[in-house]
Amino acid sequence: MMLSGLRRGELAALTWDDVDLKGRTITVNKTMEYPPNQPPKLRLLTKSAAGMRTVDIPQRLADYMTTMPRDNVLVVHTTQGRVMTATAWEALWKSYMRLLNIKYGTRTLADLEKMKKPGQRKFDMTIPPITMHWLRHTFCTLLYLAGVDVVQACAQMGHANVSTTLRIYTHLDAIHKRKSVDKLDLYLSGKRAGNE
Repeated sequence: MMLSGLRRGELAALTWDDVDLKGRTITVNKTMEYPPNQPPKLRLLTKSAAGMRTVDIPQRLADYMTTMPRDNVLVVHTTQGRVMTATAWEALWKSYMRLLNIKYGTRTLADLEKMKKPGQRKFDMTIPPITMHWLRHTFCTLLYLAGVDVVQACAQMGHANVSTTLRIYTHLDAIHKRKSVDKLDLYLSGKRAGNE
């Protein structure tokens, strides 16, 4: 999601036939819907007409996908080879957040005590909770940072209207404008970043 901008439902419906690793593209032509208290439903349409798209993917993602097993028609599936349910996505995300916290989180005093004892431990979650959808927003941010114009980013993201993408880009522009002025402040004060 972070390197393709796909929505959860688009990723859940993605088949290997939709992927061209040599051409480095993913064709988005269907989605999995998750109605409350019901099994997932395949929909042969996406969220909007703009959602029906071909996404160009970076070489890094193509290389990673080359190593993935092709033991199922679906690219992403449960360990039993079935369609990801809402519960399966939730379990996957909780596991991912746990690993992030173990690897990058700040260890609390309670965690340090737990680490002295053998056995499985439940660590305090010190990284603020994020949602899976934030990976899609990260993709949009990466496009912005790479200098991809807003029209191309809109097409990659599958936004129905360029104004949605523009809102993200405008927000990022404001952040980077502030950082640029902060660099100017450092320069004008005779300091350089990292030399304070």
